[in-house]
Amino acid sequence: MEFTYQGLVRYAYGFANPNHAAAMITILLPFLWALRVYFKRTLFKSAVFCLECILYLALVFTYSRTGFFVLMISAAFFWSGKYFFIDKIKKEQIKLKSFLSKKTFGIVAVLFIIAAVAISFKATDRYFRWFASPEKSITNRFVIWKGATQIIADNPQGVGLERSGFLFTLLYCPPGNDITCRTMINSFLTLAAEQGLWVSLLLLSFLFTATFLGLVSFIDTGEIKTRRVFILSLLTAIFAGGLSGIMSTCFDLNTVNELLNLPQGTELNIYMQSVLLIIWCILPFLLISTVSNRANLKNIGKSGALALLLSTVIIVIMYSTGKYFERAPSCEITQRVETTFVTIKRNDSFSSLLFIPDENTLTFKESLSWLKQNYPDYNYEIPLTEFSRKSFESSHDTIVLCGKNSFWSNKISNPNIHLLLPSSILTELPSNVKIIFLPAFDNNGHNPVWKELVASTKHFNSKNKCKIKFY
Repeated sequence: MEFTYQGLVRYAYGFANPNHAAAMITILLPFLWALRVYFKRTLFKSAVFCLECILYLALVFTYSRTGFFVLMISAAFFWSGKYFFIDKIKKEQIKLKSFLSKKTFGIVAVLFIIAAVAISFKATDRYFRWFASPEKSITNRFVIWKGATQIIADNPQGVGLERSGFLFTLLYCPPGNDITCRTMINSFLTLAAEQGLWVSLLLLSFLFTATFLGLVSFIDTGEIKTRRVFILSLLTAIFAGGLSGIMSTCFDLNTVNELLNLPQGTELNIYMQSVLLIIWCILPFLLISTVSNRANLKNIGKSGALALLLSTVIIVIMYSTGKYFERAPSCEITQRVETTFVTIKRNDSFSSLLFIPDENTLTFKESLSWLKQNYPDYNYEIPLTEFSRKSFESSHDTIVLCGKNSFWSNKISNPNIHLLLPSSILTELPSNVKIIFLPAFDNNGHNPVWKELVASTKHFNSKNKCKIKFY
């Protein structure tokens, strides 16, 4: 899928989304900054800076506002840590003369050229529109994040892989907002919504533990300078990846979503996405292995406890925020026998309805719209995976069979079955079929199956009369 901005192509470099490429760039840059600090010879420093410039230009052509923002914050984090904590430069030592060297002028000149390229290709225009006049791609994020907290509050155990965007699009998107999304446009909210709060708590605790241990080792003046610079680069890369994940979908592997009619990712997209995720996940392990020889039990215990506390606070905030917001219809994912169901609870006093969809007849979105129109006072249960006869064992006030699934009316004993656009040939209309919904065509004989059903209802037992409803 190609992304553009005002007719100009946004380059993704093999990723599914330019924001993902920008995340990779911002994760790699801190290590080049560290190399530039390590090397003493001007030739090596210049070579590293040339590699940096290539990444800066690559970032420009992603047109990623998230990448630009993360780069600014990460650069400030790394260089302030280097100058004020490692070099311990004091304010009174900073003089204008120190900025007037040839090296400084060279760096400024190169960065000026990169800025000119960004202006020429309208990248800066896109960056600053983020603040001046944010478009829907920005404002919709907050709507989606709000919906994500509601999904989490309704399903703290998680809704399952690739279902967060599906549920938001169909059930949690506020009226008047026509938003279709694959995930929650926030990798960490997507993880919490799909895999549950316990998984999120464990992963956040590990990440924060590694980060706190790294910070303790970084501020330790007993560490040698080169080691502290490497620790700083790891911390910056973790920070850049985390911030990118908060503001985009860079760590989501949901590149194929069969539940929504969205463009599918290629094998290259999935490969690049996996590489990005693996690299970022390796960083905390690398940080722990780097500081482990100097970490003592006291620091490990304090870091672990603080990490667990902070992770718990974040989880509670996510859950509580979802409970606080104005409620969408409660939506729960449940497992019965071998079938996964989505249960939509509109009101506890409403009757229960089991709807068996047929994607070849109506899409899930069309089916849900039809249900709200024709069964406004019901709570719905809809299977998301393959179902069998055992799926009908739970009691429901009404069962609606759509399309080809109308043949189940001969196999189940529920006393109140309704058929929607039946496509299966029924040799004999079961007595428990009470209503058949058909489109309001003038000749209502458009489909031979429907014509036969209309005729059969005229000769049906009057005691159990089946009604034909047109819509």
